[in-house]
Amino acid sequence: MARIDSAVDRIASKILEKEEKRKQLSDILRRIKGKVPIREVKGGEALFDETLCLPMKTGEPQGTVVGVDGGLLTQSCHNIDLVVMRAVAVLFDYKKGKLERHEYFPESSPTPELVSILEAETPLEFQGMAGIHRASKEVETALAAAQKWKPDIVLLDGSVAPYPNKKPEADEAGIGIYRKMINNYIKLYEFCHKNKIMLAGVVEDSRGRRFSEILTKKILPGLKIDCPDVGKLRDSALLFDALDYGERTFTFKYSSKPLDNPVLKDLGPWAPRLYSFYAKTAEFDRPIRVDFIAGEAVGEFSEKLAKSVFSLGKHNKDYGIPTVIIEADARAKLKGKDIEMVYDSIVDKVGASPLALRLRRDSRPF
Repeated sequence: MARIDSAVDRIASKILEKEEKRKQLSDILRRIKGKVPIREVKGGEALFDETLCLPMKTGEPQGTVVGVDGGLLTQSCHNIDLVVMRAVAVLFDYKKGKLERHEYFPESSPTPELVSILEAETPLEFQGMAGIHRASKEVETALAAAQKWKPDIVLLDGSVAPYPNKKPEADEAGIGIYRKMINNYIKLYEFCHKNKIMLAGVVEDSRGRRFSEILTKKILPGLKIDCPDVGKLRDSALLFDALDYGERTFTFKYSSKPLDNPVLKDLGPWAPRLYSFYAKTAEFDRPIRVDFIAGEAVGEFSEKLAKSVFSLGKHNKDYGIPTVIIEADARAKLKGKDIEMVYDSIVDKVGASPLALRLRRDSRPF
């Protein structure tokens, strides 16, 4: 127990040390965020606003908004891995700030889809393939819902960009579903662009450092401010109290070198059109990251998008996620019993085959 106590003390000490630096950096940002014209010190970085942080316009929700989320459960067996998943799109139709109508696609509680994975050699590879299956399903659902309803806005739960950092090799397991996922993203981008539908993703728990990276390399040096520890902080922690309720950061490119990322590169001409900003949409919640696809008028687009996201997420002071995404999450969520039922059904049909046995860690008798 003494070793645990000692480790706890060391970790707590590191957190407190880092928290002190975080507060110092946040204080600096609070002092300069609305005053310094960052266009003059951007150092070549493509930024689309005049200051570090700026107020979001407010208002009541208007028009048709679609939120999309997915649910996923996995079960590893001795020689096969199982994925149970589903995705749900929710339509909220607002008139003068009031919700007039809501619909679901394909329905309010769709039957989950079962996928078997035979090729994964490691648990990490399996989880990666399962995640690609889920992302592909969510984007496919978002596209079908957009085609059906042609809403004003489509909001994904999570980034609007594909998430995997590692692209499967051409001869590796998972390359087929990976290509399907990329094609689904491109089709969604093309349809929304053609039909003038705003497309964005809301990242609830961002672990990114892109904003901190821009501050460290492009902005603070131009202001003669030396803060070498900025780049070691995740953006959401740095901005936790630097952003006031109703504020957002400047808009920045999702990636500084999108064509150097093998996954983003597969998006072709859409990769350089990915942008982000952070927004504080609830008084006592952490900032959310909003990723989106835009054309030429990036500043105008982000201003309009920020107003919409704020109007949809400001109704709970402790949780700033847009309500349409909350509803999609509730409808798509799966419970452990869902995959248990699937597994039991398979065992009923194949009997005591060693190929379908649970892993030992999941079937210990004690």
